[in-house]
Amino acid sequence: MSAKRWGVGLGLIGLLGGASAFAQRVEPVEPRTQPGDIPSFVVQLNGGLNTFTGRLGDFSKVGASFGVSASTQAATVTGGPSGRIDVEAGYEGSENAIADDFGSGRIWRHNVSALVKGGVPFRVVKPYVGVGIGETYANVTDAAEASGFRNDWFTEFPLAAGVDFNIGRGIVAGVRGTYRLLLFDEFAEPSPELNNPNGNLMGATATVGGRF
Repeated sequence: MSAKRWGVGLGLIGLLGGASAFAQRVEPVEPRTQPGDIPSFVVQLNGGLNTFTGRLGDFSKVGASFGVSASTQAATVTGGPSGRIDVEAGYEGSENAIADDFGSGRIWRHNVSALVKGGVPFRVVKPYVGVGIGETYANVTDAAEASGFRNDWFTEFPLAAGVDFNIGRGIVAGVRGTYRLLLFDEFAEPSPELNNPNGNLMGATATVGGRF
C-alpha cells in the first residue's frame, strides 16, 4: 500500500479511535423513539477523502468525496444495553485524478446506495456499523478516456463504521470510514496497458446535519 493510502487509513483510525474513547465515558440510554412514535429523520451533508485500492489505486490519485444522506430508525433491539437499527439512503460523488505515470484526466463517480446501520446510542454519541448496496456511474473526462478509461456502471457493497454526535438543538455531526467492495467495474479495462486492474474503494468523511 502506497504512502497516500496509508495516510487516509491512519487518519481514519485516528478519528474513529478518538470518538470511541469518548463514547466509553458516557452511559447508554434508551432510544428516543418509542413504540408507536413517528421516527425522526436525520439529514446530513458529508465531505472527505477517498482512494482506490489495489491496481486501481496505482492508476489514480487520492480524491475528494461529497454527498448527502437521510436516515431513520427502523427497529429497537432490547436485552442488555438498548440498541437500534437505522436505515439510510444517500448519494455520494467523488473525483479522482489519473496518476501522472498513466496519463491525465479525472474519474467522476456518482453513487446512490442504501445502508442498514446498527449501534447502541449513548447520551451524546452513537457509534455504529453498517452494510449496504449501491449502484454507481463512473464518468471519465475526455483526457481520461484517451488514457484508457471509459464510462461505466457498476455495483458497490459499502461496509461502514462511524460515530454520530448529538450536539444539541437538533444538530448531528459525525465521522465515518467506509470500505466499498466494487463488483462488475470495467471503467479501467479497455486499455491493454492497464491490464484489467482490480481494486476497491475506501474513504473517510466528516458529516453534519440535522434531526427533523
